[in-house]
Amino acid sequence: MNRTGMGNAAAGYREIKIRMPWQISVQTREGISNMDDKQKSKKYFDGHSSTFVNRNGYWNHDYRLTSRMVTPFSFVSVGRKTEEKPAMIKLVGLSDEQVSEISRRVADAFFDYEYNKEDIGLLKFISSRDDMFTYMDAIVRAAYKSGVLYTTSERQEGYLMLSGEGAGGAIGFLDGMKMIAAEKRALGGFRNMKKFISACFCDGGSIETRMQKAKRKFLRIEMLVVRKEFQGQGFMRKMMEFTYRLADKKQVPVILDTDDKDKAARYEHLGMKLDRVRSCGGRFHMYDLIRE
Repeated sequence: MNRTGMGNAAAGYREIKIRMPWQISVQTREGISNMDDKQKSKKYFDGHSSTFVNRNGYWNHDYRLTSRMVTPFSFVSVGRKTEEKPAMIKLVGLSDEQVSEISRRVADAFFDYEYNKEDIGLLKFISSRDDMFTYMDAIVRAAYKSGVLYTTSERQEGYLMLSGEGAGGAIGFLDGMKMIAAEKRALGGFRNMKKFISACFCDGGSIETRMQKAKRKFLRIEMLVVRKEFQGQGFMRKMMEFTYRLADKKQVPVILDTDDKDKAARYEHLGMKLDRVRSCGGRFHMYDLIRE
């Protein structure tokens, strides 16, 4: 089912990637700086695909070679001159406390969501804030460790988890097992978890299951969350457009399912098409959406 800034950047470091002869972009506190002078690029970087760190966030000659990101809140936008929109941030290098804080933010967003009168959604199975945290923490940690957890900017206004073609990674077996165990605790045991899974796959199965049976590749939105204080400011659109660009590069559709009619309508407004509505009993519905 679709589950629809912490800390300080270390001394202002930013990560920059250079792939000649492409345009080079770097996110700084002041915005995006570009260097497309091939001669300067060749002079300073010798045309190699490398990672450098700028100490103060501006282009200058004082770079150090690094094998890992200095701060998890940096991101790289590398593309041809026609691509001006910056990429989202793939979250890396976080402490356990930082991951927990993200999980808390995600859990609060889901627990505090006001469902429409026709839907009860996830709250049918998870009735307490603490259980919601346990459930979402399992998902967030699995996504983070597998390299498929993204955020919108250094302020982390929203979070995106992807799977499938172009997602940037895949959840490993061990992380998947840990996620299942934590979800079982949050749902109150194996029996309740079985009911939850049956509900999510009711009425002919999820759109993911049907795509797999048809042997079609896809990019799936597993979780998309905009924090309450940042809603209505275009961050959901930013995450959707980012996902669409990834899918277009792989020439695959985007799919998702969600548990609320109003959520489904927002996705439709941003380019998804409602594929079907599955009635799973007791005001629990699943809304399958696709963007071909």
